[in-house]
Amino acid sequence: MYLEAPKPEKVEIYSSGNAKIFWNAVPKADGYIVYRSINGGPYKRIAKIKNPKTITYKDKSTKKSGESYSYQVRAYKGNYKSGYSDPALVTMFLAAPTVTAKRKGIGLTPIPTAIL
Repeated sequence: MYLEAPKPEKVEIYSSGNAKIFWNAVPKADGYIVYRSINGGPYKRIAKIKNPKTITYKDKSTKKSGESYSYQVRAYKGNYKSGYSDPALVTMFLAAPTVTAKRKGIGLTPIPTAIL
């Protein structure tokens, strides 16, 4: 049996610091397995998605500024797995703080962002 590997389409970064990866649907797949590497380390499985129509995954643990994350996805059908997708890469950065003047002082508010 042959299943094609999913193709990553994009990674979105939210102001909360979470990353969301999107990939294409693979015909005949039962679902997907998502893997993540942090700062070039080994890939580790972080999710198994059992619905073949679900082609996104939101990673809620990507909050450290300066860390690089790489994602790969595999399709599966029963016990058979496709090859790995190409990696989808993202590096988290905190934006420059915004300065707001207040009557009793100055407040700094860091805003997490990412550069793809």
